[in-house]
Amino acid sequence: MVPRLLIVDDDLPLLSMLRDLFIDAYEVDTAVSAEEALERLGQRSYDGIISDIRMPGLDGRGFHEALAASRPAMLRRLILITGDLSRDVHDFVTRTRVPAVIKPFLMPELRRRVQALLAAADDPPVRAPGPR
Repeated sequence: MVPRLLIVDDDLPLLSMLRDLFIDAYEVDTAVSAEEALERLGQRSYDGIISDIRMPGLDGRGFHEALAASRPAMLRRLILITGDLSRDVHDFVTRTRVPAVIKPFLMPELRRRVQALLAAADDPPVRAPGPR
């Protein structure tokens, strides 16, 4: 079965470029807003999500919160992309521990990050040892 990716970005040229980057190895859906992405997540499942942080309306942080409330398992399948190096974005990424790729990035770097994320998300969860 081919893994499914959902790519979320309001920058249409970048969205198209990202789609083209992954279309050879993944089934790719795109969304131009976090709201549209949430609708798509209600219709089908995805193996990974790439989302911009800064978008009009519901931004990447709001999208993260919506996933945490409705589909918390998807948080470990999320990669954020951003060109915003502000303190609040840095603090958000640090606090949530969501992998982030800073724009401008090299496409092979993002591809490797997605492959690693999907491989790690498929690993069984690590369980704390029980009492002996």
